[in-house]
Amino acid sequence: MTRLSLFAVLFVHIVSANLPAAKAASSPNRPVPVELFVAKEKDMALTREYIGHVEAVQAVELRPQVSAVIEKVEFPEGAEVKEGQLLFTLDRRSFSAAAELRRAELAQAQADKDRARRLLKRMEAADKRSVTASALDDARCAVLDAQAKVRRATAALRMAEIDLERTKICSPIDGRIGAALVTRGNYVTSATPLARVVQTDPIRVSFALSDREYLAGRAFFAGGAKGAGTFSVRAVLPGGVELPGQGRPDFIDNRMNPGTGAILARCRFDNPDGLLVPGELVTLRVLRSAGPVLIVPQETVISDRQGDFVWFVDDGGIVSRRSVVVGQTVDGLAEIVEGLAPGDRIVRRGMQRVRHGSAVTAIAPPEER
Repeated sequence: MTRLSLFAVLFVHIVSANLPAAKAASSPNRPVPVELFVAKEKDMALTREYIGHVEAVQAVELRPQVSAVIEKVEFPEGAEVKEGQLLFTLDRRSFSAAAELRRAELAQAQADKDRARRLLKRMEAADKRSVTASALDDARCAVLDAQAKVRRATAALRMAEIDLERTKICSPIDGRIGAALVTRGNYVTSATPLARVVQTDPIRVSFALSDREYLAGRAFFAGGAKGAGTFSVRAVLPGGVELPGQGRPDFIDNRMNPGTGAILARCRFDNPDGLLVPGELVTLRVLRSAGPVLIVPQETVISDRQGDFVWFVDDGGIVSRRSVVVGQTVDGLAEIVEGLAPGDRIVRRGMQRVRHGSAVTAIAPPEER
């Protein structure tokens, strides 16, 4: 046998001997080596900042309910006003005269009613042979008609008195009034805005919660559900000045905005110094001392069109997709609101080599090798 033939035979034997090993190495059932992480609970203080829009709890645009000329503006612009405080006086002369006319009409109607009653009384007391049944019926109808006219005149007088009262325009709420939009001598109607009063203490700040933050936010607005932790909400003014005092939960909407994937929420703040102004943008700083929360490394959470998930490893070493709800992330750790329990094992490194149903074997992290 030549040297070349001997070399060929040896090559065939070597390749044949390694085929089973190559097949075993490429077998899909062979466990994939991955690094695992065991989900655990940890005490955390979670802080999140939001852009908040300051809104008045109550805001009223003053408009006259009768048409007349403004006689006097009764307030300094920008002042604090009280409920019931006089703000504008309209020319009341025509309304006063109308009320007097209605009083006279009421007096006349009452006199007509008294006369009709006296006539009916005399006819009923007279000899029945001298009064026809038709005349008696007419007298009774006259009394009823007079009574109706009295009621109509009474209602007309009340309407005239209401219009007279409306010549004095008072503040319906406590708050701060803005600029007078019209001045003395102008003729105004119900379509004419006069001024605007806004309540500034307390005041509220609205902001948007993402769908991920909704669960924790709902617990806060419900008054602190079990496991929700302790919330602290502060308003930070432009320039970094923090408003004294904490915010209180005020409102959370009942539907998500499909365009933004967020839900509207509001907090209420005491504002005795008027530092928060309606229309202002502020920073809301929400600190949640959550106590023990379930955490995993942020890199173990994968996102796709179906949402967030992790690769969960069961006791048999088989991988499956596990959907999770993620709360906040702090220092590379993600809070898991739903989907995992303490002690659950998930894939931390080697995720690109696994898929649903894969078998895995745990390897030590690099720092322990």
